[in-house]
Amino acid sequence: MKRAYNQTARADAGRARRDRILDTLLEQTIPVDGITLDAIAAAAGVSTRTVLRLFGSKEGLIQAAMARGAEREMAERSVPPGDLEAAVQVLGRRYEVEG
Repeated sequence: MKRAYNQTARADAGRARRDRILDTLLEQTIPVDGITLDAIAAAAGVSTRTVLRLFGSKEGLIQAAMARGAEREMAERSVPPGDLEAAVQVLGRRYEVEG
């Protein structure tokens, strides 16, 4: 009987690689125009070709990182609907963290 081939480990590794690249870009403190694909790839431990394969271009990478950052920020700001006090506290806390 043949064993079923399951690519979950490969898919998980691909997601982890993509996440690592996006996290690397989000951690940068230099202006966007000073960021290079080569530098991001090296810092993430992948090749520039891998970054291009996953995101298509520098603009595609930046767009994906912005979307990821927005998702994270919305999760950080999440409060129960109608809880104004919690909303004010969360916004105050986020302001202290992000400025």
